[in-house]
Amino acid sequence: MEKLHSRQRSQRIERELAGESWQENGLVFSTGIGTMIEPSNLRRSFDQAITTTGVRRIRFHDMRHTCASLLLARGVPLRVVMDVLGHSTMSITSDL
Repeated sequence: MEKLHSRQRSQRIERELAGESWQENGLVFSTGIGTMIEPSNLRRSFDQAITTTGVRRIRFHDMRHTCASLLLARGVPLRVVMDVLGHSTMSITSDL
């Protein structure tokens, strides 16, 4: 939770700096003016972080599988994991 609170504090600062340009969208992660981050920009930032840290290269999408695996390992019900991932059926989630 501390990470989310820290993100909220950072976003308050971004909102103040953006002034009239800020667009409130209720996003946790957004651009400096509150809009959705474009997928190509997210991928580029992700690739830069991978390169900078030297961790094993994975696709951004692979983190969805990791998320599902971690949730299931912690005993989160399959139905909840399905909802988190936005899958239409539990069979899609269970096939991970």
